[in-house]
Amino acid sequence: MKNLKSTILTTAMLIAGIATVKAQTADEIFTKHYDAMGGSAWDKITSLKQTGTMTTQGMEITMTNTFLNKKAVRSDISVMGTTGYQIVTPTEGWSFMPMMGQTAPEAMKADDLKNAQDEMDVKMKNNIDIKSMATKAELQGKEKIGDAECFKVKVVDKDNQEQTMFFDSKTFYLVCVKAKVEAQGQSVDVVKNYSDFKKLDGGIVIAMKEDLGMQGSIVYKEVEVNKPVDESIFKPSK
Repeated sequence: MKNLKSTILTTAMLIAGIATVKAQTADEIFTKHYDAMGGSAWDKITSLKQTGTMTTQGMEITMTNTFLNKKAVRSDISVMGTTGYQIVTPTEGWSFMPMMGQTAPEAMKADDLKNAQDEMDVKMKNNIDIKSMATKAELQGKEKIGDAECFKVKVVDKDNQEQTMFFDSKTFYLVCVKAKVEAQGQSVDVVKNYSDFKKLDGGIVIAMKEDLGMQGSIVYKEVEVNKPVDESIFKPSK
């Protein structure tokens, strides 16, 4: 009996030890995610151009996002034969959306510009270096997202915005983000799911599909990496 108890105790300690070794921390998950997405290859990205379609409320919107990393971003959209754009730079932003009644390019408001300027950084836009973005991170166990068992991590960023991120436990891709945002004085739950991950030129990985729930979905048909960009496109024109 004494030997049996000893064996049980030893086995229990061994199992506990293995569990401890296998346990992940939020920082470890962020590091594995960073590596899975291409890691330092992102530091060599000077430009990205994404072409695709957004489907929302029964409409199909053609869209092109052009990034000059950390310098400027321009988003062009076309819906029902009408085209518009938004431009963001470190000092100013412009929008021209005829489908929303604008008849000429308009300067973005200061708050809108500040929020949009994060989009200029391709690593931040694609949630690559989460460790540098987060001020707090708490691993909250595992949860299923679709068919994938995911690590669930609560993250607070430098703007004190809280979101919950789900990382596929096999690939360490970020497959879902849940957050609350303020819209027209109300708190709104936002869920974004990422899928169809693809390795591109330069060794970086990008999700080619974003599911925005009731807001629709975005499918990128093509992503061009480090192609020359005509900087004149970041000036407003009618």
